[in-house]
Amino acid sequence: MEWFWALFALLCSIGAGALAKWAWLAPVRWKAQGYLDNGLGTRIDFYESSRTFTMLNVGMRTFAVLGTVFVLLGVAVALGWIWKAI
Repeated sequence: MEWFWALFALLCSIGAGALAKWAWLAPVRWKAQGYLDNGLGTRIDFYESSRTFTMLNVGMRTFAVLGTVFVLLGVAVALGWIWKAI
């Protein structure tokens, strides 16, 4: 059963890593476009509301750092379960 939990922790870590990577790269794409559009009519333009745009970029980067912390935590938990199984 320990191997199952180790695998589960590693899979959760991979998912958190994918979300962290997306959250880190999304502001780069937004900055290159110059605007953020949610597809439902709301558009945040960098030149019209630069403060909101910057706050969203910082928020996404904060989310990415938090996701990286969860990746490290998940790997540590998986190693703990592997150690327990051995």
